[in-house]
Amino acid sequence: MVAGDRADAAETIGAALDLDAVLSDREPADELDAVAIEQRQYPTVMVGDRINDAPALAVANVGVAMGARGQALPQRLPML
Repeated sequence: MVAGDRADAAETIGAALDLDAVLSDREPADELDAVAIEQRQYPTVMVGDRINDAPALAVANVGVAMGARGQALPQRLPML
């Protein structure tokens, strides 16, 4: 899991999901790089809740956008 969230929050979620690795306090570019690296071996799923997750959502095999506070992703994202 790659998250922009603080380590304590990310580690809690990672432990609940029994994930192999949790990377926290990451920038959107870090999330994008992580998706690209994982795609070399596996299909990827990106779940995002903020507009800054849009680049990684766009390149993942499956992108899940969750809008909770009025933020919305553009209907068309530019090709990266």
